[in-house]
Amino acid sequence: MRGRGGAGLEAKAGAGVSSGPPAPRPGARALVGEIMDMGPHVRFAAVVELDGKITSGMLRSGGVPLGPRREAERFCRRAARHRRTRKGFDASLGRVSYVHVERETAAQFAVYRPEFTVCLTVEPEASIDAKISMVERVREMADGMCGGNGGR
Repeated sequence: MRGRGGAGLEAKAGAGVSSGPPAPRPGARALVGEIMDMGPHVRFAAVVELDGKITSGMLRSGGVPLGPRREAERFCRRAARHRRTRKGFDASLGRVSYVHVERETAAQFAVYRPEFTVCLTVEPEASIDAKISMVERVREMADGMCGGNGGR
């Protein structure tokens, strides 16, 4: 894992769904690894299916804790639910590209791609320019998983 020192969050069988974990999305683990390699300010990254299940995810060990693993999983489920809610406004306002939330202890992003969402959490001290640059890089990397289909 190239020294990221993180903990994997792949879906586990029997996690409240009888169908079992989602099939691994090709390239999801590599995408999460590339995001974590963007720098030590990235605390958490995950590829999340439209139903909120984590296909691949990683928490960085050390540094300021995110809280329990369940908090990261809940962030991903809520990002998927909020995406469905926002879709109702697409006709009048246009599609959402990404969502950025600044909290006291972390900045959270949900980057929407056609078939999945990329969730990430970064240190709040990173500049807004650095955060926007990260979102743009994540979008480019995720487009490779979409076969170059950059639509939202």
